[in-house]
Amino acid sequence: MENRLEKIEMYFAQKIADCEGQYTSLWADERTDDAAFQKIQSNVYGIFRTILPVCIKLAGGDLTQAKAVFLKKYGEITGNWVQALTLADEHRDLKRSAIEQTKMRTAEEIQAQFL
Repeated sequence: MENRLEKIEMYFAQKIADCEGQYTSLWADERTDDAAFQKIQSNVYGIFRTILPVCIKLAGGDLTQAKAVFLKKYGEITGNWVQALTLADEHRDLKRSAIEQTKMRTAEEIQAQFL
């Protein structure tokens, strides 16, 4: 279990580092919109990186149960983003829609990684 958790932590650390590197590079090139999306992605990775140990603790260290807890939290978090995306689309708020789509794509990548 410890090895698996280390791999997961490394995954999140690498993804966050990649996003932050891209953010810095894009910001330096004055591509502020693209840089902002990298920051959003980094934040999403950070959210799930933070909740993972909590899920494991709530599950008493049982990885099967931790997966169920994680997926429940994942659904709650992404459910809010889906609602925000729907509202943004209804109001034709392209910027907000793009932000919510970025969050969802990143979350879907995380979910695929762990399933």
